[in-house]
Amino acid sequence: MRTASLFSPPDMEASSVTGTATFVVTAARCPQLLCRLLGLFAQQDRVVEALSVEARPRGYRAAITIAGIDAQRAEIIEHKMRAIVSVRTVRLRFG
Repeated sequence: MRTASLFSPPDMEASSVTGTATFVVTAARCPQLLCRLLGLFAQQDRVVEALSVEARPRGYRAAITIAGIDAQRAEIIEHKMRAIVSVRTVRLRFG
C-alpha cells in the first residue's frame, strides 16, 4: 500500500526557485498597451525592476524586468501578454 507524501515532489520544488524574468514585447501602437502590460504585474503584486519602451514606425518594443519571480509564474504572465490584442510577439528570458 502506498501512502501520499506530505512534501512536494522534486519537480514542484524546482518551480518555486525564483529568479529574474525579462519580457520583451513587440506590439502595434495602442494607447492602452503599457497599462495593460504593467497591469499584469500589478495583479500579482510584483514590482517592476526595469522598464524600457521604444516607439518604432510600426509599433512599440517594450522590455520589462521583474526580480524574485518563479519560472512558472513568469510563463503564466507571458501567456497573458500574448492574449492582449495589440501584442505581436513576446520573448521571455529567465535566469
